[in-house]
Amino acid sequence: SEPWPPSWRNLGGLARLFRHARVGPQIHMGSVGEPVTNGAGGASGGLARDSRRLEPFACAYAFTASRKWLVGMLTLVSSLARHNEPTDACVYRVLWHPSISDTVLTAAERGMLTETARTARVEWVQVDSRRYATYRQLPYLRDGAIQSLVKLELFYNARDEVVVFLDVDMLILKSISFVAEHVAAARDLPWRLHGSSNFYGVSGWVHSAEVTPKVPKHINCGFLAFSTPAPADFINRIERRIYERTRDRIEIFSADQDIINHGLRKEQYAVHTDWYTNYRPNSDATLARWRVAHWLGIEKPWGVQGHTRGEVRYNDRTLPQIDALWADECRAVRATLSSRYPNASIDCRTPARELPGLVHPLLVRAVGNGVLIQL
Repeated sequence: SEPWPPSWRNLGGLARLFRHARVGPQIHMGSVGEPVTNGAGGASGGLARDSRRLEPFACAYAFTASRKWLVGMLTLVSSLARHNEPTDACVYRVLWHPSISDTVLTAAERGMLTETARTARVEWVQVDSRRYATYRQLPYLRDGAIQSLVKLELFYNARDEVVVFLDVDMLILKSISFVAEHVAAARDLPWRLHGSSNFYGVSGWVHSAEVTPKVPKHINCGFLAFSTPAPADFINRIERRIYERTRDRIEIFSADQDIINHGLRKEQYAVHTDWYTNYRPNSDATLARWRVAHWLGIEKPWGVQGHTRGEVRYNDRTLPQIDALWADECRAVRATLSSRYPNASIDCRTPARELPGLVHPLLVRAVGNGVLIQL
């Protein structure tokens, strides 16, 4: 439960020299069991199996605690534990801070999360209070923005390991054990921050294009994968961004997105278009290969509006299907916890959604303009 030491950033190189003296759980997987992206760019279209044997490595799946979104968190953790490979021994790391009341789970809520994680070990990591005080100085933070900055704590981790961060409004549809393996296999290469971009239903949210750009230039911070310790130059840039935004009194709408993406150099982006571990599918075909569904920007499947606002788009047609998958997992969680936690309120009802038509609104406008021209 202790925070990371506050000044480990300069020891990153030293920690790498002692790679074989790792602490924490070890994951033993004989070879990369899932396809990994070709090449070092991370944005290739093809997948290839990597037959190299990996030495044991420490790893963690990380989440930010939330009492208001507890049902989402329990469902996410349950789906992660159920779908991942039996040999996946990554710990589950939960971030919190006593000054953010929504992150302070009760003993019963912690117990429910631990039971939902099945055999995985759960760690509770308190955000460093000095860093938290710095985040609080940022001006005009919208509701929920300070909670989004909690994930920055992961970059100060002095342990030599792989970290995979997941927003709690996500659902695991297939094993993502390959992600930690992919990052671990590249630990001796220059450091990169890995993300996943397949926009589809929310394509207009971040980019104007209706499909994923060939070379994505933005990492949505709902899903992140990286090795630690993070390099000092990246830490320095995110701290500089926070300082400048505070000094100049500049509002940051999406605090974590702004700070993390600003901290990355071009060569540190690794945005994968074949991982399917973020955003949402837009058809039965894409749903069949999706690994992590993300309800970003819209009402959550448990009926709560998120911190950001975005419309359900015309090509968000699989929402009822992934809502139903979430509800199935949620009911499994409720059944698992019912005997030990009979008073727990786990509501698995999903919202009724009004989906727009199948036709792109710009196409309708273009056809209408064409008709007017003809007249």
